[in-house]
Amino acid sequence: MPNKCIFACPMQKNDKMKTTLIKYFSLLISLSLLIIACSDNKSKISGNIENAKNETLYFEQLTSTKVNKLDSVKIEKNGDFKMNVKIPEYGFYRVRLSDNNFITLLLDSTSVIELTANALNMQDGYTIKGSPESEKIAVLFNGMKQTFATRDSLSRLYNMLAQQGKLDTATAASLTSQFMAINKSNRDYIINFAKENSNSLLPLLAVEYLNPQEDIAEITKIVESLNTNFPNSDYVKPLLARIGEMKRLSLGSEAPEIVVNDPDGKQITLSSLRGKVVLIDFWASWCGPCRKENPNVVKMYQKYKDKGFEIFGVSLDREKEAWLQAIAADKLTWKHGSELAFWNSTFVKTYNIDGIPKAVLVDKNGIIIAKDLRGPQLEQKLAEVLN
Repeated sequence: MPNKCIFACPMQKNDKMKTTLIKYFSLLISLSLLIIACSDNKSKISGNIENAKNETLYFEQLTSTKVNKLDSVKIEKNGDFKMNVKIPEYGFYRVRLSDNNFITLLLDSTSVIELTANALNMQDGYTIKGSPESEKIAVLFNGMKQTFATRDSLSRLYNMLAQQGKLDTATAASLTSQFMAINKSNRDYIINFAKENSNSLLPLLAVEYLNPQEDIAEITKIVESLNTNFPNSDYVKPLLARIGEMKRLSLGSEAPEIVVNDPDGKQITLSSLRGKVVLIDFWASWCGPCRKENPNVVKMYQKYKDKGFEIFGVSLDREKEAWLQAIAADKLTWKHGSELAFWNSTFVKTYNIDGIPKAVLVDKNGIIIAKDLRGPQLEQKLAEVLN
């Protein structure tokens, strides 16, 4: 009788080999999947957005020229959310509920973020963990918000007292002094923030809070440092180009010529006002903030017009009737001109106007001596120059 092992034993050996090979290949597959998962470089962003049940939260990349949508998620009923997103490169990103309600982040591919915020105003008191640079953005934004609130409060008080005829010299001087002290403290804080974070892209956000005309030297230093540390950054290159434009309109530079037509259709130029200190006031009848500021400008004009002060109201209006009605209604008795070309006016590009009201103060020789002064700041500067 043949030995049963002649057939049975080889078969058992093959079965064992198959089992071993299956285990081996299974291990290889598992390792491969693990490697693929690890190389995916997806970052986790989670947290809670109060008052945002069932809303959609978007995650976007902020480049120097556009916004790229990368992901979105439906927020749960209790406000919780979670996203696994791929961070293309080190740079600026944001999570948003709408175009005006978002939080800015500075991330890289290793970031793991935990965020809490309120959907009613995401930037108001939000907290973030897991990204030290994004945490610093929160500190910077909150600090700027407090500064703006204090300055606005002082400006409102100044204007209210002025309109009520209760702004005596001592009170005006005190409010102006407080306003300038806040500005100086804020400027010092921003410059120090940029220096302390010079190895990061954070200074790009800080320089936006500096005055391009008064702080052009500091802005130049910050941007040049950024260019040294991030020579190929698409964030830094446009800012380098902007510095050239800033210097052209910086303090001490000659104000570019403006040629417009007055309400009677006659040509009027900025250079024709040489010999007087001139406030170039870019405004429009449709601009609410401009119209609100007009009573203060009228007050300054009445106070200093006999001391060599002139105002050149340069309008971005497009309808002549609306322009003339606003001049009459607000009692603006100074020089006026417009191309009636809205944002297509030639002086918009010349003076880099991206919003109004905007003001440029030039001396008797047409040299820029101050920019964007309103309320207490304008009064102090005019007193300094004309008294």
